[in-house]
Amino acid sequence: MKYSQQNLAAYRSGKEITNIKKSPYVAKSSQFRNYHDVLYFLEEMNKTAEELNLKSSFYDSPHGLSNSNNRSSALDVAKLAAACMRNPKFRETVQTKFFSVKKNTNGNKKTYKWYNTHLMLG
Repeated sequence: MKYSQQNLAAYRSGKEITNIKKSPYVAKSSQFRNYHDVLYFLEEMNKTAEELNLKSSFYDSPHGLSNSNNRSSALDVAKLAAACMRNPKFRETVQTKFFSVKKNTNGNKKTYKWYNTHLMLG
């Protein structure tokens, strides 16, 4: 199974913010049964949801897209957003209006640019 772009971005972001290490622990998710580090990440997501008292939430993929096993409520999403905004690294990231990286591969120079277009976060 290849990672989708959304999966990879969500997983890498979560791993960066929480410093999650690989674990042999396997959660009950068939979609990622061969990816123990992703399963561990999902387990941590669900534990955190429980700690934040997100009673209507369950995570079965890191990105939340195209997976009918993911669920949440508007109240849970609001609680999660409030908790995220208490994290300085998260706050700094979502307030960033523009970010660029210059890369030089085999003499091939390229600049990658990201723009925050979310009107409520920027």
